[in-house]
Amino acid sequence: MTAVELLSAAALFAGSSLLLSGVRSLRRTPRHERVADYIAPFLSGPGSGGPQRIVVAGEAGHGNQHSPAQRFVSVLSPVAVTLGNRLARAGGIHQGLEGRLQAAGRPDDVVQFRTSQFTTALVVLGLAGLVVLSLGTSAAVSAALLVGAPAIALLAPEQALEGAIQRRRDRLEDELPLVAEQLGVLMASGMSLGTALDRIAARGNGVAAREIAIAQVQVRRGTAQIDALKAFAERVHSASAERLVGVLSMHRETRDVGPLLATEARSMRESAQRRLIETIERRAQLVWIPVTVATLVPGLILIGIPFVSAMSRIAG
Repeated sequence: MTAVELLSAAALFAGSSLLLSGVRSLRRTPRHERVADYIAPFLSGPGSGGPQRIVVAGEAGHGNQHSPAQRFVSVLSPVAVTLGNRLARAGGIHQGLEGRLQAAGRPDDVVQFRTSQFTTALVVLGLAGLVVLSLGTSAAVSAALLVGAPAIALLAPEQALEGAIQRRRDRLEDELPLVAEQLGVLMASGMSLGTALDRIAARGNGVAAREIAIAQVQVRRGTAQIDALKAFAERVHSASAERLVGVLSMHRETRDVGPLLATEARSMRESAQRRLIETIERRAQLVWIPVTVATLVPGLILIGIPFVSAMSRIAG
């Protein structure tokens, strides 16, 4: 077996093991959890204080042991995070991955995202090696497959994350004008800023309501109201959110921020209208690309036939 075969087989085995270890149905349930339902009734009863945690013989001695796949993940995770951050910076992405995941609304953390990214790249590398060995391609094609396929597998999650961030930002900016008007009405009726934000977070079900709910949780933990709103604007990376937070930060300086919020809502809607017009014009221009190609190719063929005929007569 050649070195390329060994490398491809190792990459395919490692990547497949990591992917399968993340499937809950394929993981073996620990022994103490399997027998817990059968022993719990005997440990609960009058005077026992309810069900207790069951410790099966051997659990204490093997609690720190992990499967080979889990140990490999613990070794791969730091390398994946370091290399992934370097690749992102090399690709022109200077924002931290944690902030990008928060902006996209992803529940994953940095380690999970990078480990999944590099696991997929290992699987793709192994499959590319098997394709090269089975088809017997040339050196250039083999190099392109062995380098290009894992590179695409590494860059695809980054591109998908950027797309998720942009889609979530668009939904947020579509919701912010209505949120601004609701805040203006609630605060004009005598509510404080915190109470109005709590009302919107409790009754809303969109992206803006969820982000406001996160900001209000930070306020309950001791963060100042305006600081929590500024953190919300930084987290979503939206110019409209930053302007809205700027207007809300003046609620202590002026008694009536309702007209200011109404003006800001109109400004947001005008910005959304300009973006919509720009998108429509861009798509209208994209429509002409296939039309132009479909027109030019037959035209070139029709022009080329008499030209080739004339050149053959001249030369012949």
